[in-house]
Parts: sequence; structure tokens; C-alpha cells
Amino acid sequence: MTDKPVPEITEMNGIYFEGCAKGELRLRRCPTCDARFRFASEWCPQCWSLELGWEKACGLGKATHYSVVHMAPSDAFETPYVLALIELDEGVRMMSNVKCDPEEVRIGLPVKVMIRKAGRCFPADVRTAEVTRLTRLHPSLFQRHPCRPPQSVLDVIRAYPTRDRVGFVAS
Repeated sequence: MTDKPVPEITEMNGIYFEGCAKGELRLRRCPTCDARFRFASEWCPQCWSLELGWEKACGLGKATHYSVVHMAPSDAFETPYVLALIELDEGVRMMSNVKCDPEEVRIGLPVKVMIRKAGRCFPADVRTAEVTRLTRLHPSLFQRHPCRPPQSVLDVIRAYPTRDRVGFVAS
């Protein structure tokens, strides 16, 4: 079995994946119009404000649409599995796997977030000294920028891409 795809960590989504590393599902929030949304974006999809923040989601929701997948896109996925559109209690919708018996999935199925640790990711409280130490211990991790050491925690997070998986389980 091969590894599942790992998302690329960028400045825009780094805070989201930092939340995953801490066991939190984070959403974007616009303080101007109070819109909440899932995808990392530079502006609000409701009012186009550039003043955005992040908030921790409660992690509860329900399945509004679903499909039972019997033929996976790669060998990394065990079949059958449930892929569903989840509506979070905050009103945000997101696609996710749902860990449940495929025979029991239904529209309206209550779910709660489950973040499975499957790799390493360093949260934002990594100190500069730790970044420097990691550079000395693992120089091959920073081959993208071999001429300069990591300048920020984001460089460390990019070097250790998260393999944390956000999914949901029937509640």
C-alpha cells in the first residue's frame, strides 16, 4: 500500500495545519460580516474583506450528501469507504471521509471531527533555537533553500509536512 497524498503547506494554510497538529479543526472567519468558511483564502467570499481571522470549530456536524467509494483513486485507500459532504454546526460545509459502516451512512448522520495523527508537524510555539537545532540535525530537510537556514516556524512545518488526517466519525 502506498502513502496517501500529503497536502502542500503554505503561508495561507499553515495555521490550519498547525491546528490539526494540536487536534483542532480551524475555520476562517471574517470579522466584518461574520462569515465562516473552510478553505484558506486571502479574502472573504461574502464581503471580500481582507481582514480575516481563524477560529476553532466545535467539530460537530451532519452528513448532507455521501457516496460509498468501492474503487479508490490509488492503492493508498482501503475500500469501501464513505466520502461525505459535512455541514458543521457553524454552517461551514466540507468534504471528508466518514469512519462508519458504509451500510449505516445516511443523510443527516451526526458526525464529529477526528484528527488522526499520521506524521510529524511542529506547532507554532517552536522556538528559534529549536529551528536552528533542527537545521543542524537534519540539513537534508531544507534542501529547497540550501543557502539559508529556516527563518520561521513555517519553514520547519514545510520541512516536516503534516500527515494528520481530518476526518469524521459517526457520533
